[in-house]
Amino acid sequence: MRVVGGWTGAQFAEKRLSTVELSGEADVKGTISIGKYADFAVLSADYFNVDDADISRIESVLTIVGGKIVWSSAEFEGLAAPLPTPAPAWSPVTEFGGFRNRHSAWAEEPPGRQVSGS
Repeated sequence: MRVVGGWTGAQFAEKRLSTVELSGEADVKGTISIGKYADFAVLSADYFNVDDADISRIESVLTIVGGKIVWSSAEFEGLAAPLPTPAPAWSPVTEFGGFRNRHSAWAEEPPGRQVSGS
């Protein structure tokens, strides 16, 4: 079991809940219940039980904000509404990671920008 800063996963969960109570927001945060905010993510692996080398590979497979699915992949693929089309079309967010590469399929080049490579 992974220990981070001397805390286990269960201790993190316990601390989070007590923090919510101390902040006076236990009526709207801290548990997944009717009438409370529903902001959470389902991860591809358990952070506290994967090898250290695999931590950077953990991804969100389902993200819910305000009770609405805003991201879905893997076994949850297709549950989220499609993302809006970025504008302008050449915006860096149209590429994974926001970085452009020579294999880009963008429709137009930004003014004054040249792509190097062959």
